[in-house]
Amino acid sequence: MQDFCNFPYWTGIAIMCAVIMASPSGAVEQSDNAWKAVVQELEASSAKSLSRAELVQELVKQDKTTLQKAVAELKAMVSTEQKELSSLQSHYQELLERESQLTEGLKSEQEEIKTVQGTVVGAAKEAQELLKGSPLGSSFEEPRSVLNSIIEKKHFPGMDEIRSEVSLFQRYADQSASIHKHRGEFVDVKGHSTEGDIVHIGGIGALYQSGDAAGYLKTMNSGGLAAVPADLGFGLRRSLKEFIKGDADHVPVDISGGAVFMELTQKKGFREWIDSGGLLVWPIFGIGLIAIVFSLERLYFFLRIRTDSDQIIEDVTSLVENDRIDECKRYCLEKKNHPTCQVLSSGLDQIGATQEVFESSLQEAILRLLPRFERFIPTLGMLAAVAPLLGLLGTVSGMINTFHVITIFGTGDPKLMAGGISEALITTELGLAVAIPVMFIHHFFERRVELIVGDMEEKATAFTLTILKFGKILPKETST
Repeated sequence: MQDFCNFPYWTGIAIMCAVIMASPSGAVEQSDNAWKAVVQELEASSAKSLSRAELVQELVKQDKTTLQKAVAELKAMVSTEQKELSSLQSHYQELLERESQLTEGLKSEQEEIKTVQGTVVGAAKEAQELLKGSPLGSSFEEPRSVLNSIIEKKHFPGMDEIRSEVSLFQRYADQSASIHKHRGEFVDVKGHSTEGDIVHIGGIGALYQSGDAAGYLKTMNSGGLAAVPADLGFGLRRSLKEFIKGDADHVPVDISGGAVFMELTQKKGFREWIDSGGLLVWPIFGIGLIAIVFSLERLYFFLRIRTDSDQIIEDVTSLVENDRIDECKRYCLEKKNHPTCQVLSSGLDQIGATQEVFESSLQEAILRLLPRFERFIPTLGMLAAVAPLLGLLGTVSGMINTFHVITIFGTGDPKLMAGGISEALITTELGLAVAIPVMFIHHFFERRVELIVGDMEEKATAFTLTILKFGKILPKETST
């Protein structure tokens, strides 16, 4: 710092030396005074510069002390702030952990609340559906508004609403476990509001009686009761009336939740079932009627025929053995209901002829009787084959009409297509219903004819041997 402050002094000395060296020797003495003045001035300037340098150095020392003090204070302040920051950071971390714990607890509580809310709302929806399809729904009009408010609310239901819901379930359970009768209004099968006796059988079903009309009740969407429009039959209506009056302790009910009622309302009568089958239903009915007539005629015919011919052949053999031919003929005429007697009677007319003639007469008698036995039987077989073919034809026609409707209106309603196919299959069902029993009847009569013809042929052969044995006909000529 001092060297720097003496810089003018040394500069002056350097300048002076340079001047002296450059000046002639004669002029040196002349300038001594001037140099002395310059030296004095330079010394004065140097002293002033030293004084200033000392002053600057003193000021720097003072500033350094002040700055060091300020730095120390700042360091102390920073240390204090760091400690406070560390403490605040620790507290902040604790707060974060606490927040995380509270958040987890809040999520858990919210999940529980959502679970409880879902349970309450779900129970309300179940109760609403239960009342919607239950015969007891008409007596729960006010609680239904509570259920609607619980279902429509987006927030957690209040305790009053929960208590109302619990009370509704308790009341429904009590009424479901009892049978009670009262006078009330309902919609009859014609759509008119009427009044009558109503019997609630728990939550399973409801019955009504209004005058002579009696039947089942179902719950409408509006909550009221309506009569089920179905033909229940005389016996079922009488059972319902007796139960409503208290004269019976049991009654048929629908435990399927309305499926039986749906079936009853959609059930078709015989006339409707026939009309839905189309025009080909009537030819099938005609075939069935013809088959019944032919079957009754054949049954009556075969019931008059006797097939117990063993005793007959024994009696005829005994008469022939004793040469009582005329009496044998009368015996066969008396037993004319036996086909075997008719065949034997034809053979008795050929006594004394050759064996060929005798056997031919027997065979001719069998062939003569055969058309009577087979009458209408081939026709029954033909009818049994035609009936299902007509049914199939009706089904094909119905399917064509159904697909034509689908082409026009599309397949948006599956019930439309299913109903059309169902009606188209009616003719096939009816054709098979006619053909199957006719086939059994045809087989029965066919087997009956085979048994009768077989019996006649057997007895004819036995009778031929008997006649040959006793020499009543000439044997066949043998070739030599």
